Amino acid sequence: MQEGYKFWLAVVSAAMWVFMRHKGKPFLERFAITGISVGFGLSLAEALHKETGRGLPISAAIIIMFIWVVLDVISSLLQDANFKERVLNKFLGKG
Repeated sequence: MQEGYKFWLAVVSAAMWVFMRHKGKPFLERFAITGISVGFGLSLAEALHKETGRGLPISAAIIIMFIWVVLDVISSLLQDANFKERVLNKFLGKG
């Protein structure tokens, strides 16, 4: 990977944005969410860049922020006790 400074600036900016969106959460949780998002962004940016023809920096930022949204939705759903109960009941055939 021989990306220029614009790519790394986009990655660091998106990572900082994701990290700051979780001010109320513990540091390790914020760090994990940011790390997972950046990991996906780094690994998938080139594929999105080739598929869409957009720049590599914006491709990385889009993936990082998209993964953040996915993780945030999953986290919210798992914190909802009613949702977990409904899913378990459907899975066990009680609903």
